[in-house]
Amino acid sequence: MPIEDFITGAISDATDAATEAATDAATEAVETATETATDSVSDAFGSVGGLFG
Repeated sequence: MPIEDFITGAISDATDAATEAATDAATEAVETATETATDSVSDAFGSVGGLFG
């Protein structure tokens, strides 16, 4: 295997790994933000309901 192919393959593998890691981190951040927002809205409606309940 020529050295150029080895270097290209290594760069491609590193890029794929970095992309996957970034995607996983972004997905986790969105899931956490969604859960937090949902909890906040639920808490707010619970508080409002308590005023009229």
